[in-house]
Amino acid sequence: MAELVAGGAKPGDVVVLARASTDLRTYERALENLGVPTYTIGGRGYWAHPQVVDLLAYLSALANPREEEALYTVLASRLVGVGLDALVVLAAAARAAARDPWWVLRDPGGTFDELAAPDRDRLAAFARWFAGERAAASRVGIEELIERALELTGYDLAMLAMPGGARRLANVRKLMRLARAHEAAGGGGGGLRAFLELVQRRSPGWGGADGSRESEAPVEGEALDAVRLMTIHRAKGLEFEIVCVADLGRGPRHRAELLRIGRDGRLGLRLAEPGTAKREPALHYAELGAEQQRCEEQEERRLFYVAMTRARERLILSGAAKLDAWSCGAGGGPIAWIGPAFVPDLSSPPEGVRLTLVGPEDLDDRTCDMRQLDRPGQEPGPIEPPPPPPTVEAAPPVAHLSYTALREYERCGYRFYAERMLGLPEVPEGADRTEAECADRRERIGRAGVPAPLSGAARGVLAHALLERLDFRRPAPPSAAAIAAAAGGRAVGAGEGQELAAMVGRFAAGSLCARLGRAREVRREQRFSFALGDPPLGDPAPAAAPAAAGLVITGAFDVLARESGGRMLVVDYKSDRLQGADPASVVEAGYALQRLVYALAALHAGAEKVEVVHMFLERVDGPVAASFARADADRLQRDLAGVTERVLRREFPVTVAPHRAICRGCPAEGGLCSWPLETTRRPAPERLG
Repeated sequence: MAELVAGGAKPGDVVVLARASTDLRTYERALENLGVPTYTIGGRGYWAHPQVVDLLAYLSALANPREEEALYTVLASRLVGVGLDALVVLAAAARAAARDPWWVLRDPGGTFDELAAPDRDRLAAFARWFAGERAAASRVGIEELIERALELTGYDLAMLAMPGGARRLANVRKLMRLARAHEAAGGGGGGLRAFLELVQRRSPGWGGADGSRESEAPVEGEALDAVRLMTIHRAKGLEFEIVCVADLGRGPRHRAELLRIGRDGRLGLRLAEPGTAKREPALHYAELGAEQQRCEEQEERRLFYVAMTRARERLILSGAAKLDAWSCGAGGGPIAWIGPAFVPDLSSPPEGVRLTLVGPEDLDDRTCDMRQLDRPGQEPGPIEPPPPPPTVEAAPPVAHLSYTALREYERCGYRFYAERMLGLPEVPEGADRTEAECADRRERIGRAGVPAPLSGAARGVLAHALLERLDFRRPAPPSAAAIAAAAGGRAVGAGEGQELAAMVGRFAAGSLCARLGRAREVRREQRFSFALGDPPLGDPAPAAAPAAAGLVITGAFDVLARESGGRMLVVDYKSDRLQGADPASVVEAGYALQRLVYALAALHAGAEKVEVVHMFLERVDGPVAASFARADADRLQRDLAGVTERVLRREFPVTVAPHRAICRGCPAEGGLCSWPLETTRRPAPERLG
């Protein structure tokens, strides 16, 4: 082949034809060793390409690192480049520990201490960056995973430095295009495993049925100047300037089936002789075999006739032959009958035919010994271990949190996870009632002739709506018409309406309402947001920001009033039924986090001092107040970070004290939740017993 190129023939004019696709890789490597560019068409040329094999093994190991064949392939490839000694030590350590090799790589202990330093370093580096890539595999596309592997290991540069580097890289890019097309067609939902199953269906080497049609990726389309490699079957109907028909010294492999059946119904068997491994033909076995061999020889002659008639200008026939049996047409392979047909007498080849005989004594350094091609170490040495990749950090589960969300998290982290992280909808109240129970409830309410009682939440919303309409400078209890307007068309019972009017009236007559009337500026339902870790307005940055720094906290004040001297007053209305409980104890038990958030929000808004007041409408004579100064901001930040950091660490514990008030409407109740229904539907603690 080198002589052809040296004689003026272009590589693109030459085609090498082989009987089977399994032979193409051998000729490809032999030509590359001589510096001749190649391009394999069909067969296993693409899927058997070394770089494609390496990267498919890499993707398989990413999908399942316990797939040992894939993992060992990656380690032995130029992606990692460890020697056989390292693989043997790794396999032995895995067997001794009754673990998989990936487990040993992650926790080797002293397993690799006796290895050479380069192999030891490569294994340690691989364990680091491969773990990071496995973490990223669920968030990035397959094409990007391959691109990252090329960059992390320098594999792309190593390919370009090898013979036929541009073609090798083109094959890798084709694999990336296949992955991109697979994901664009909607196959990305199955992730790596779905793509690998697609490859398995298309690749004969992976068990696929239609892989014989998958060619290598052309570097320059049909104008590629490279020796083409293909099977004889693939060449039917095509013509080329120069055709090389290779390996004519190897004959067909005749099968020795146990059972042979002729077209005319004859039957032949190979029967085992009792007590021995010897098998003897029976019935028509021998004659059916002879007929089958004659048919195969005729088919082979037709096949090689097709191969030899593909040449326009020059035909090259190559194969091992027995010269002492040349004239009688014996010798084993097709060369035994093709050779004498072209050159009946070895001593005087016909005009136009050139005969070259090569024996063992004629081998020199330029001759490629085919037996050496599959031995380790023939390709360039392994690349240096890559530097550790940057740590792949998972995206935070939330970008912002409201006080309501934080309170839900504190009440039950698992319900927070089900609703906020998984997006499961809250179960409507009464959804678990049977139709008979709902009908009975409607009938009882209808017989009573009164509106359905307000739930605790609806009562609170209505109370807040009435207070939002209250004029602090000229306060007055709301009228029945005002209550009906605030209810938005929902019927409110006379008793509940009177109770609401009395609550608002008591607040209107109290000292806190008068204080709000004297404030310089009052805003109702004032929304706020601030980034955790940021200092209040005018303050320097803190010396050390919490781990949750940057998380945005959002919420809304019921009332925000600005008073003299940079002081702010935050009022939060509470419509809770105290049932004799002390308001201060209720705040400490259920609203301490809200107080902390409100204080920080006011300080971030520029307050020098802030007073947070929780006003229980049942006890307007006993507001629960707490004051904070600018100097308290750092402490408050740390306290709040202690809660938010648990969310960012994805800690979502189920409540330790489930009851109806916490669990009602939870989408995880009765299925995902670990607590049984009889526990989640028990009364609240104050009503237990």
